[in-house]
Amino acid sequence: MEIQILGPVEVVSDNGVVLIPRRQGKLALGIMALEANKLVLADRLTDLLWGDQAPARARAVLQSRISELRLALSEADMQKSVRLATKPGGYLLEIDPMLVDAHRFRSAVEVANVRSTPQDETAAVLRHALDLWRGPVLGGWLPDSSQEIVSQALESARLSTIERLYEVELELGHNALAAEELLDHALTHPGRERLTELLMLAQHRSGRTAEALQAFDRCRRWLSTELGIDPGSALQDLHLAILRNDQSSTSAAIELQGSSYTSALPTGDFRPRRPETLPPGPIDFIGRRSEVEQLRVVLGRSGSGHTTPLAAICGPGGIGKTALALHVAHLAAPNFPDGQLYADLHGASGAEAADPHQILSRFLRAMGVDAPPTSLDEALDLFRTLTSGRRLLVILDNAYDAEQVLPLIPGSHSSAVLVTSRIRQHLLPASTTIQLDVMDAEDAVELLARVAGPSRVRQEPLATDEIIKLCGQLPLALRVVGGRLAMRPHWTLERMVGVLAHEHNRLDQFRDGGLDVRSSITLSYQGLDQPLQQLLTATGDLQVHELSVWQTAALMNQSLDEAEELLDQLFESQLVGVHGRELTGHARYRMHDLVRLFAQEQAARITGSTEANSARQRAFGGWLAIVETMHRSAYGGDYQTIHGSAPRWTLDRLLTDRLSRHPLAWFETERQSLLAVVRRLAELGATELLWDLACTASPLFQMRRHFDDWETVLDTALASCRANQDIRGEAAILYRQGGLATDRRDHAQARALYIQAKTIFDAIGDLQGQATMAAHLAMLDRFEGDPQAALAGYQTALPGMRDSADHAGEAFVLRGLGQAYQDLDDLERADHYLRQALDTCERHGIHRAAAQARFWLGMLRIRQQRFQAAQEMFAVVLDACTQLGDRPGEVQALRGIGLCYHHMGEKTLAASYLQDAHRRVVQPRPTLLEGFIRKTIEEISKDDRPAEAARDPR
Repeated sequence: MEIQILGPVEVVSDNGVVLIPRRQGKLALGIMALEANKLVLADRLTDLLWGDQAPARARAVLQSRISELRLALSEADMQKSVRLATKPGGYLLEIDPMLVDAHRFRSAVEVANVRSTPQDETAAVLRHALDLWRGPVLGGWLPDSSQEIVSQALESARLSTIERLYEVELELGHNALAAEELLDHALTHPGRERLTELLMLAQHRSGRTAEALQAFDRCRRWLSTELGIDPGSALQDLHLAILRNDQSSTSAAIELQGSSYTSALPTGDFRPRRPETLPPGPIDFIGRRSEVEQLRVVLGRSGSGHTTPLAAICGPGGIGKTALALHVAHLAAPNFPDGQLYADLHGASGAEAADPHQILSRFLRAMGVDAPPTSLDEALDLFRTLTSGRRLLVILDNAYDAEQVLPLIPGSHSSAVLVTSRIRQHLLPASTTIQLDVMDAEDAVELLARVAGPSRVRQEPLATDEIIKLCGQLPLALRVVGGRLAMRPHWTLERMVGVLAHEHNRLDQFRDGGLDVRSSITLSYQGLDQPLQQLLTATGDLQVHELSVWQTAALMNQSLDEAEELLDQLFESQLVGVHGRELTGHARYRMHDLVRLFAQEQAARITGSTEANSARQRAFGGWLAIVETMHRSAYGGDYQTIHGSAPRWTLDRLLTDRLSRHPLAWFETERQSLLAVVRRLAELGATELLWDLACTASPLFQMRRHFDDWETVLDTALASCRANQDIRGEAAILYRQGGLATDRRDHAQARALYIQAKTIFDAIGDLQGQATMAAHLAMLDRFEGDPQAALAGYQTALPGMRDSADHAGEAFVLRGLGQAYQDLDDLERADHYLRQALDTCERHGIHRAAAQARFWLGMLRIRQQRFQAAQEMFAVVLDACTQLGDRPGEVQALRGIGLCYHHMGEKTLAASYLQDAHRRVVQPRPTLLEGFIRKTIEEISKDDRPAEAARDPR
């Protein structure tokens, strides 16, 4: 048998390919086969299999895949040749390495490198080794970061083997064969200059000199465009020799192996010094275990390939990039005996970024050059010459962009480079880029304990957790707070929580000597273009945590594409992170809490300016417009809502059309931002806009059962209306508060609120408001067991609803009449009014009210003992409400189906549906709907005929 991993993972036994059911099982086997007879930690397997997308129970999933793998190997009767053992902390694949193609490849290469082997045999062995490759290692199926870790060394060995093969073929005189076969390799790997050298030599010797010169030009242009460098001296020497038709030079080219001129070296008895400019490592370094391991792996590749290993650590200010880089650099320093070079490139703001020529001069002086060249090109030549063949570690801290970094990369693959930057360095030729995030909670606790004192942290665990939250788990903020606590041993951690709790001066608390969170964020802010500074400030003025593309378009008065471009630039500058996606496919962006506080400080400086007021009005107008759109989409129209005259801001039509297909999903995404906007409107005294927004959003809160948030919004709006004497707004909010009280089964409170609202609507002559209050008071009469009073109230409300063209209100009243007649056992009239309600809804496209009317027709069919017809109606209601995301509607439909099954003698099914309905409706505080579900469950549990027409909030 054998395990093939140089390509898609396959296990081949004497009976054929072994079926391994899942890809992750194959990949786990491949990773362990690479480490044959060595323990592979479970954490490492998890990291490699899923990267940063690991499922919530990754360890359990991994155990399941290992079990499946064992079963597959067992069924293939392979226990004698391979054994998969579980060990403490991980797994061990016991196998003869020569059964794994990757190990056979390495063994063959070692055999070929024995110098006594004849050249033709060497070529045959190398070709056999390369024939083992069927594609990327493990099929290239791992996440990108994992694929690099697993495959880079093998891929580098493969390319080196290809180069060795064609060196041998050229020595054997097989020039035409080499020219044909090398072309694809050189095109695929333009950065491997040795491949281009060999191709040029083969083409030149085959009489294809023009093609050889084209190959050089192609490589030169790629190196210049992608890396900003020139070809190495070996390639340039060969190019010149071909131009001159210098046969001796082209014959010697096979042996060049990347040698270069030394003409840039200082003359005399110059001997380079061993530079040691690395600053001390952080004494309180905590966590970042996986990142440390990744970086050590990358730095450990120095000398194993033909390119200089380069790793980049990116992240916002204060996240711990420098601490991580220095920690890893000190761990790796013994592997770089020729020294370490460190430079702070001052790239945080961009304006003061260090000049690469100045840094090169510093590096050269550290290496013993007393008078570095005055031109950048000469300094660059000298630096590459001095670093050629040496094992140096270069740390480039706080880089601004790739142009600043590229000249500082050593001229030898035996060295390694580690870069940190606040800018996402996607243009760097980095073999690994680590995007650093805030510390996890456990490491944050350890850091605070190490700085402030472990006993204090142990004594106040709740205060510790709150401090970590208020610091946003940012290492710099934690170090500052920990340092301040260490200087104040008489302070409790609870006292520090009190100091940090006030947002308006929290950033002041994150300053201690040279450590200052505000200054760190300021550097990033100063590096932004003016429109980006304006956007950050305007977002701070709104005081929201998340930024959507549509909100940004409103703030900046721009198109969606322009707004998305600005947000992406903020993302690249590490001032916002991506936090999920919109229903439109656009990313959602989120500010770290401390960046948000900084943005609010910037906004406070321009409060009252024309620019700030205009941005604010557009944004708030956009919020009101989009909430109206979602309300209309959920209800089928803008009904049963009292509006004010605050200005709206017109949003992109295509965007709102796409969002409105899933109005309640949009509401869930934006709910926290909506709450922040409500708070901000109250602070600004924008009362009419506030109460209109609160009134319009209320049904969305109700449909998604967010009663506490709903109450907060309404209380905030009512206080603003009363403070600013907006009586119409006060009546509108009282009406919505009555609905909330009704849902919470507080009928006395609901009646009092409806009466207060009606009094105001009567006084100002608001016809729609009067009719709406009459209808809701009638609904309370029905809930309280007085259907005759309910009939009178509904009849009073009906003309007003029709006169104000509130079609949903009209359907609500017609449905109420049907329910009241049902309570009175007048089933014929009940059917008449319920059908009218349904017809009204379908005629005007009022989807939710249509589902409510159809539900009550289903309840009527139960009373008529037409159980099959009722069940069909409830099924339609369930489907409609599920698509809409209407939780109360779903619950009522489940309740109706349960009742149908009960009456048809299917007791188990009935109980199942009703228990599901109850599970979905439970709230921390009892609600009206929950009460009806529980009552129904109690009734059928007695196996009595239930009161099918139980009064209901719908």
